[in-house]
Amino acid sequence: METSIKLPNISPEVSANVFSKLFFCWVLPFLKYGSNHTLQNRDIYDTLDEDSANIVTEELEKNWNYELKKSRIKNRCPYLKKTLLYTFGYSFLLYDLFLFIQTIFIRVLHPIVLAEYIRHFEKDVSDQALVYYFAAVIIGLALLNNLIYHHCFVGCARIGTRAKVACSNLIQKKVLKLSQYSLSRISPQRLVKLVSEDVKKIESVAPYLQYLYITPLQFLSSTYISFHMIGLSSLAGLCFMLFMTIPQGYMSVLQREIQCQLSVYMDGRVKIMKEILYGIRIIKMYGWEMPFKKIIEKTRAKELNFVSKKVFIKSFSISTVMFTQTIAIFLTLTTHILLGNELKTEIVFAVVLIFYNLQQYACYLFPEAIERYLEAISAISRIENFLTMEEKEEQLKIISYAKGMRKPGTIRFLEASAKWGPQPVLLNVTLNISYGHSCCIIGPSGSGKSTLLQMLIKELPAISGRVDVVGTVSYASQKPWLYLSTVKNNILFGQPYNRHKYREIIKICFLENDLKKLPYGDQTLTNDKLCDENGIKEKVNLARAIYKDADIYIFDDAFGTIDHQSEKFIFSECILKYLKNKTRVFVSNKLYYAKEANTIVVLENGSVSRIIETEDFSEADFQYLNKKLSVDKNSFTNPCLLGINEEAEVNNSDMDKQTFEYLTSKRGYFITTGEFFKLSGKTYLLEIVVLLVIISQILATLSDFWLAQWIQQGPKNISETVTIPSNETQNKTSALKIVYNTIFNDVLYGLNSENKTNDEGFDKNECTEKIIFGLYERDFYICCYAGFIIGCIVITVARTLLYHTLCMNASRVLHYRMFEKVLFSPMKFFDAFSSERILQRFSRDMNVIYRLLLKNFATWQMYTALLGTVLLILFASPATIPPLMLIIVVVYFLVSAFVGVIRDIRRLETNAELPIYSFLTSSFYGVFTIRSAAAEELIVEAFENLLDKNTGIWTMNLLTSEYFCFYMDFLTIIFMGITAFLVIVVKIDTYYYSGFVGLAITQGIILTELLHLGIRESIEALCSNSTVDRNLQYTKLVTENVDNCTIVPKNWPYCGKIVFKNVYIKDTDQHGSFLKNLNIVIKPSEKVAVVSRYPEEKWTIVTCLLRLISVEGLVMLDDVDTSAISLNKLRSNITVITRDPILFSASVRYNLDPLDYANDEMLWKVLEEVGLKTSIESLSQPIIEGGFNFSHGQRQLLCMARAILRHSKVLIIENNPKIDSRTETLIQKIIKEKFKNCTVITIANSLGTVMENDKILVIEEGKEVEYAHAHELFQNTDGYLSNLVKEMGPSTEENLKKIAKENFESRNLQIRFKFE
Repeated sequence: METSIKLPNISPEVSANVFSKLFFCWVLPFLKYGSNHTLQNRDIYDTLDEDSANIVTEELEKNWNYELKKSRIKNRCPYLKKTLLYTFGYSFLLYDLFLFIQTIFIRVLHPIVLAEYIRHFEKDVSDQALVYYFAAVIIGLALLNNLIYHHCFVGCARIGTRAKVACSNLIQKKVLKLSQYSLSRISPQRLVKLVSEDVKKIESVAPYLQYLYITPLQFLSSTYISFHMIGLSSLAGLCFMLFMTIPQGYMSVLQREIQCQLSVYMDGRVKIMKEILYGIRIIKMYGWEMPFKKIIEKTRAKELNFVSKKVFIKSFSISTVMFTQTIAIFLTLTTHILLGNELKTEIVFAVVLIFYNLQQYACYLFPEAIERYLEAISAISRIENFLTMEEKEEQLKIISYAKGMRKPGTIRFLEASAKWGPQPVLLNVTLNISYGHSCCIIGPSGSGKSTLLQMLIKELPAISGRVDVVGTVSYASQKPWLYLSTVKNNILFGQPYNRHKYREIIKICFLENDLKKLPYGDQTLTNDKLCDENGIKEKVNLARAIYKDADIYIFDDAFGTIDHQSEKFIFSECILKYLKNKTRVFVSNKLYYAKEANTIVVLENGSVSRIIETEDFSEADFQYLNKKLSVDKNSFTNPCLLGINEEAEVNNSDMDKQTFEYLTSKRGYFITTGEFFKLSGKTYLLEIVVLLVIISQILATLSDFWLAQWIQQGPKNISETVTIPSNETQNKTSALKIVYNTIFNDVLYGLNSENKTNDEGFDKNECTEKIIFGLYERDFYICCYAGFIIGCIVITVARTLLYHTLCMNASRVLHYRMFEKVLFSPMKFFDAFSSERILQRFSRDMNVIYRLLLKNFATWQMYTALLGTVLLILFASPATIPPLMLIIVVVYFLVSAFVGVIRDIRRLETNAELPIYSFLTSSFYGVFTIRSAAAEELIVEAFENLLDKNTGIWTMNLLTSEYFCFYMDFLTIIFMGITAFLVIVVKIDTYYYSGFVGLAITQGIILTELLHLGIRESIEALCSNSTVDRNLQYTKLVTENVDNCTIVPKNWPYCGKIVFKNVYIKDTDQHGSFLKNLNIVIKPSEKVAVVSRYPEEKWTIVTCLLRLISVEGLVMLDDVDTSAISLNKLRSNITVITRDPILFSASVRYNLDPLDYANDEMLWKVLEEVGLKTSIESLSQPIIEGGFNFSHGQRQLLCMARAILRHSKVLIIENNPKIDSRTETLIQKIIKEKFKNCTVITIANSLGTVMENDKILVIEEGKEVEYAHAHELFQNTDGYLSNLVKEMGPSTEENLKKIAKENFESRNLQIRFKFE
């Protein structure tokens, strides 16, 4: 585990000289180190000052605040796009200037110089030095073009990163300012999406933004130079290129519209999958895998419809690049010839280069810029909507301090009322708390306890009346909130470190022993798995509140899962002693704590029902409180019995490394890609696609080669007198001879002048036929050239359609198999991997795969084009073979050395992004704690540190990739230079050679343009390969056999008798919570409670019965071995209700009966039986995510209604200490009436509700230590149950023993009467 403290590692860029920066030399030591070592965070250079989050955000925040102020004055909406442009727009000016120079000068000069260079090979040139001069200029222009392109790309990308960082930081700051109403309208998932996707779209548009206005300039300059060279003929090709920008632009707009629709369906699917993963235990317990599988399949089918459209449009857009330039050249040259002009070699290849440049802009850069710009505009709009949400009122941010009126630490409510949304939750509260007094607030769930505390910390305004809070406040939330830092930093929380005070707080919060168990003591990060044990997070949460010097301390039932002994110690040492001179307000439903307060406030239905001063505490008050708290049997809760909080996030990183190791395997690109496409079931399509890619490139290469041949024949054909021979057969024979001589001699024998078609076998008549046949020969070249182009277009379209079909089939099968394997995986898989990690495979990774499909297509096309270009150069100049071989060797070693470095950096970047999202989500959940502690600056600083760390890694990722691309381009420029000088030195037949000289040099220039695009695409594809590999491994998960057929009695189970015989569980965890030789019999209709100190031990008996885990021994249900029947049959006949009610985003009907077995009458009947008929308007009423449009108690009752519908003979229920006493009483009543003849197993999180059970099973260290009625177990004063009850205090112990005794005696009395 790397420490959170990183030593300074100043970037060499700061001290690098101009030459080093110009050629990226300062990056080389980093690449050299990374090629020999596995890169870690400590190896990454620090972020430069101009890129730091604090600096870039300061300017944007100032401009945004000014825009907000101006929008309020002008009564209009604020424009974030305008603010971003004003903040970062000026930074683009320098790069705009260089790109303007590149477009207007370099790309204009290149064709002109190339034409002059080629012209010297068509005649004897006395000034040999001039040819070398032109060759040097061509190389110099290519090098300058390379420098400008890469530096502009890096510079603009870094500006985009600054905009991304500034927007991310602005979002984080906004979260800390949101009002209660705004917080209720936004989810953490939406926040994460803003930072993980939307701000990245702003970043991605930066390197391409200039091409929106550079492309028209390039088109105008190309029009001028081509018109100057070739005249009106150029208009044919130029008009076609201009026409092609229209469909390219339209396809970009269309892709954006499709992406918007796709996002809706994808978000819907991910939302459903999230609920499925969070509720997977319930789904498995109920045997509901198939219904949810069908829901996902249905949603996925709609999503794939839009994915299919997007992939096809993008693939077709990429494919058009293949033939756009060729068609434009064909139209230009054909028009030129048909107008009676002569084809000149230098003019032809200058035009080729001009149209290639236009193709790069019109068919690649311009559409890409449009697509990214439209995506960025949509992203900016969403961020803008968030940034304009309602903020917490300014007057609520400052706690009022009436200096002359009251002493700090006094609280006064005067007829105060409050509401959440439209619903009032507190009505006319009047309350006075004096300085130094303690106040305990009690009441049932939903009575307004937390709302009253929200008013105290000024998070909720009073809609009427008045609330005065004098002095500073420290607050401890009900759910422990810690931010991503060390334990020590969480306790200090921005307060100055006082060693003596810090140690005292550690001691009185009972943290001394816990910190010793942590690997790094109080320097351990709070995301460490060990911090989830023994209530450490709750203790740190309390320690933070107590460490702060304040006038008023507020505790919202903050003890959580701390064991009872520690809880009593902390309450006594902290609240009663350490804070005895401070004002304390705490929520608790425990009489022991309530009696220690100076004032007890009883809340019911949002109003104060009674205020009791303990100084005047009477017997009547005691009886009243005892009645209130004893009715609420959940007050007899031993926290060591509680389960895991439903919102707690479990860090399974350690288990991820130990379990399912095959999920982390790394395989090569070709193996992974081949396996992915095999999923389509049509592997022959992949072979056909690859073949068509090769054929289309062969045709494209042949068209370029044919053009060179055409130029060689062109001047002869136009200059000679044309006579058409009368003998058609003779013409055909001559034509075949010409084709044979042209192709076989020129292609197979190379460029030797002695191998030119000048055969002695041609007699005079044949020569005459060749001269006479001139016009036909010209048409023949045109037709062949057109044939190559048409063939290329047809095959390109065919390969696009086939590739699209292949991708869609493979994607559909991949998702189907992944989800099926995950859904039917055993529970140990979900215990090993967190829901968030699994969900990533179906959300972010699927997005990556969609992009990778297009990257693969582009990469294949790029590299076949590169190969075709190299082959053309070799045909044109065979002397370049030796230097080419040398360059290939150098490239191979560079790729071998640096691709691993880039992968390492990508890994670090991904790992650095996850804490940013976690921190943002954590800030959202802890916003009340942060604001009450006035720790906004601390949180912002911590978030900025995470952003800076990510920026440093991203910058090195960008620079290493561009360094690699730059020097690959540099090598191709060297190769082009060698070619340019070799063709001067190696002189052959100048007239024949000139066309191939032009072909070689033109292709060399094109090679420099293609290479960096191909490398960039291939790096993206290689780095994304691990994503595909991970998802493919999910298709190989071992699943449960849920449908094995075994015949069981027709009405099985008929009574609910359960037998455990010699049952063992070998899977252990850190608690050792496994079963050892369990031997018990649960009789039909018997009510049994399971008690243990650890939640895992209580649930083992359930996992055994439902076969959620591997079991040794015999488990029988009504005389049938559960291991011999199908899991669906077993689980569908057992009903489970957990303390965390699981509901899904669907209708009430679906949540009650997903299998659609019951009719409406039955559903309304069960709703009436659980008391929800009046609360539900319709069975089609939607339930929002998590069921938050119902109270916690109502959600529990909906689960109870679901259980009644199943008519099971076995009910497993986990009691819930969070629900109010009325709901608990109703649930107990339903169990007694509706499940009277059922076997009921209760997972006891509180002992108050299980004293009346037939038997209590106590499990300790995996063993059955006690199994009898509670009263019988209490007879052993040193027994396990007796010791558990003793820890709860003498009054609670007495009360519980009394309940158990009365129940035991009533049972014996009933048996005696029955017997008599």
